[in-house]
Amino acid sequence: MTEEALVFIFIEWCKKHSLDPIHMYEETYPNQPIPELLKEMVKEEMVSNAEVSDEAVYHVMMDAEQYELAEKIFSFLSQK
Repeated sequence: MTEEALVFIFIEWCKKHSLDPIHMYEETYPNQPIPELLKEMVKEEMVSNAEVSDEAVYHVMMDAEQYELAEKIFSFLSQK
């Protein structure tokens, strides 16, 4: 999976849950700069009808070895 696809899925999932993807990333990785690709794709405000399930985004993050982000997503879903 490309980095663009991974970021797209993350952004779409955040939109589905009315979350700010930049803020979610900052909370997950407080000591890392925000990736330029994430900033650019959020700024573009792409209109999409993509339906990203909770399970899909979790598994995609795990497969991409984004374990901290997957854990943050799981934690969010557990609190719902």
